[in-house]
Amino acid sequence: SHGKQPGDPMKAMKVVVDIVRGEGVAVGREWPLYLVLGEDAERDVRNKCTKILKHLDEWQDVIRDVNV
Repeated sequence: SHGKQPGDPMKAMKVVVDIVRGEGVAVGREWPLYLVLGEDAERDVRNKCTKILKHLDEWQDVIRDVNV
């Protein structure tokens, strides 16, 4: 599987360079807190966020009960 990962590493590096320089795809945007590149990475992050939101919903009463 080494070297067989999906995506184009040259495109990814161009995005990184654009972000560092504030050019190309990064023009007019703030630096991203997280740099998610590729559909597989996006899917993984979205799945994680869904799990976290589900957790917050399930525990909302406990989470908020400690407020003064």
